Amino acid sequence: MPLPQCSTNLGGWTWRPLLALSLALAASWSIGGSVSLADDGLGVRKLDPATGGTVPIVGEKPRRGIIYSHFDEQLNQRVWAHYLGDGRFGVALGPNSTQPAKLFDLRLEPKAAMDLLRRWDPKLAEDVSRDSTEIFLKLAPDQRWRVWRTTVATIYDAQTGNRFEQQFGHYIPVGHVRGYVFRPNGEVYAPVPGPELGISYR
Repeated sequence: MPLPQCSTNLGGWTWRPLLALSLALAASWSIGGSVSLADDGLGVRKLDPATGGTVPIVGEKPRRGIIYSHFDEQLNQRVWAHYLGDGRFGVALGPNSTQPAKLFDLRLEPKAAMDLLRRWDPKLAEDVSRDSTEIFLKLAPDQRWRVWRTTVATIYDAQTGNRFEQQFGHYIPVGHVRGYVFRPNGEVYAPVPGPELGISYR
């Protein structure tokens, strides 16, 4: 599966646009070779900001570039991935992936948004009010997203074990002295021997 490439820089988003509107629509993505949409009876679901779990999409279609939960036939389980359009998704996001909050289909009133942030992370809510800090979420092993203090978007490919960090609008593969494959180990990754990337990239 080709490396995800972001067509625009994802930096610069702050919490204040969320307080004025809903979270912004994600930048356009170009990710080839993605898995196809499959139906496990639950369909495509979006992030529930109150719990970090999922809720069904009611009366609307998935929006291109937004991260949703869907059933991945190759992994035979539900995963989070960027929606590409035409019923297709990008690589399955694995544990410890970090993504900007703007890439989720959240629709919150201004007061509800700030109240929720204060409940998640009071200090971060204070920083956001003062400095317009960008908000990121991190995927936990239980498939729930939580507020995370970082400034870098990352992808851990749940299928291949490859890791990527976004730099200047593009995802760059992360390697170690013995290859490019990792396995989650709590909040960090354990290197796995293997000289080749599990996916092709450009």
